[in-house]
Amino acid sequence: MGKNLLVLGMSTLPIRRDNEEIISNKCCWESLSEKAGSMGESRKEIEYYSQLEPVSKMIMEREKNLDKIIIFATPETQKKVRFQYQEQDKNESAVDFYLSRMEGVTQDQVLLIDVTDDNFIEAIFKAVEAIRKFWKENKTEDPKLWIDTQGGFRNLNLVINAIISLLKNDKIVPSGIYSIKYIANSKEPNPIQDQTQTYRIFDFVSGINEFSRYGRAEQLEDYYKSTGEKVALEPIGMMKTIVENIQMCDMESFDCNLAAFRNYVKEKKDGDDNLLDIFWTQIKDDYGKLLEDSCTGLDIIEWLYKKKFYQQAITYIESKMPKEWVSKGIIRYGTSESTLNTIKNSAHKNYERNDNFVISQIAFECFIWTAIMDKKTKKSNIKKPLKWGRNQRYMKEFPENKIDVTVTEKKDKERKERKKIGEICNIQIDSNKYDNIMDMLLLYKLLKNERNNFNHMSDSSLRADQNTLGQAIRMFIECGRKVYE
Repeated sequence: MGKNLLVLGMSTLPIRRDNEEIISNKCCWESLSEKAGSMGESRKEIEYYSQLEPVSKMIMEREKNLDKIIIFATPETQKKVRFQYQEQDKNESAVDFYLSRMEGVTQDQVLLIDVTDDNFIEAIFKAVEAIRKFWKENKTEDPKLWIDTQGGFRNLNLVINAIISLLKNDKIVPSGIYSIKYIANSKEPNPIQDQTQTYRIFDFVSGINEFSRYGRAEQLEDYYKSTGEKVALEPIGMMKTIVENIQMCDMESFDCNLAAFRNYVKEKKDGDDNLLDIFWTQIKDDYGKLLEDSCTGLDIIEWLYKKKFYQQAITYIESKMPKEWVSKGIIRYGTSESTLNTIKNSAHKNYERNDNFVISQIAFECFIWTAIMDKKTKKSNIKKPLKWGRNQRYMKEFPENKIDVTVTEKKDKERKERKKIGEICNIQIDSNKYDNIMDMLLLYKLLKNERNNFNHMSDSSLRADQNTLGQAIRMFIECGRKVYE
């Protein structure tokens, strides 16, 4: 037998104004008793006077015990009032009358939390701490949390949502959330309705918000698993994989899985589920151009930037953009593959792709700035005109449409010199966009070096702070948009 905790908000008593008699009602629920037979025989009916009796008594009947009750009580529900109950004069508060109706519940099992409509923040935290304490003391006894939303003060639903949210990190989830369904002009008992699934919609909303802000899909997955809805689990699984690729800076897998998800969305058929429609609308709005066949690396970088995945953005810039620039004809070169392999071997960079190697060498040769932060002034280079970071030789053009490829060679303990090991020839850049392309290449160099600083974790490296790094990525995107026009 497990341990059970119930949270509820106390209501004032339903007293007739003409004769001060307390009003009675009837309710019913489906009994889970082992003795229950057919559906007709399994229904349990009771007469009740306090609005909070039905759910409490249902839990006691089903679970065989109720170990703790947390009651949110306003001053009105703790004030004694006179009323007639079964031809007896009573002078009790709503809280006391409720407890008198709950056979077997002692005062020690009740936590009364004072609350008002305008001041309930402290009450939320008192309740959360009490629930955590109950869980800790009874963790081996299969503890369960139950919530009655029937009565209470005006902001009870807000309080309940806050409690449920705060307990998620503790993996404390309500086993059931209930209220009474009133049926107007019906002579039948009012049924107790299970609202657990309704409240899980807030998990859906939280999951959508989490995805929109951080690209994470775990909470959406938890919601759909809890509802048993399998239709959304496949795309959510694909989204989770994409986010894991991002977090691990695995850009090859990211591109591959994004392409698969793009095809999935393209072939998806519309359904008739309102929440799923909301889900898909949000996903399409969030991924935006990433779900289009015309998606570019620049679109992906902008998406990562908006999610504040800065390290992942600069990883994508360093690893993926050179190939895109060459394939789009933004930058062209004429050095043969065999010559490039020879040069890369001399530079001990056989591991680099040809396009990445060429773009890196162009960036190394054409710009004097080596980092976002100036080592001498300790200030950001990118606050200055980007043209200042350009080597004077390449201020307006590539002389002879080529650059030398050099490596550092030690002459002795004191001296180092650059030794030419080859050249990248027939470099072609659109003269009408020369400055924009060169600014983009400079930012590529600075962001690539910044990524190396992150990876090597060198204490001697002067790194850009998050704000400055974000500015550099944004400038890269803006330059790229001008180039891609």
